[in-house]
Amino acid sequence: MKNYLLATLLLGSFPARACDCLGQSTAQNYHRADFVLRVHIEAIQDTVQYDLYSNPVRPPFAAGAGVRARVRRAYKGGWRAKELIIKATGSMCDCRFARGGDYVVFLYKSDADPAGVYSTSTCQRHFNLRDAATRREFAHVRQAEK
Repeated sequence: MKNYLLATLLLGSFPARACDCLGQSTAQNYHRADFVLRVHIEAIQDTVQYDLYSNPVRPPFAAGAGVRARVRRAYKGGWRAKELIIKATGSMCDCRFARGGDYVVFLYKSDADPAGVYSTSTCQRHFNLRDAATRREFAHVRQAEK
């Protein structure tokens, strides 16, 4: 009983640090990113996903972390390609995108592999263009850049 109480006190005394990065603003993400792109998600490339009971679910998926996207516009950086591939890392931090959705993504050169495939995370604060509040904040950040 004494050991159980000690373990409970020790585990309960550490603050959770899993989502510290979510406090970053859209402006911070914009300034730190090498590329800021508007993309349309064309296909989900995840090969497997799991349900709440850890049972594998097979394609086709409506959303996923590994996607093929069509680049509609480059807001920042010298992006030239028409297509973007984002790979799933398999971690809890993977950003999930809905097929057919339009997003603004913040990319860092250090997150690309030699073939130009990027990995992303929830820390980068990508957003769906249906999110009116973030879209307004993003427009304000871009206006301040001019």
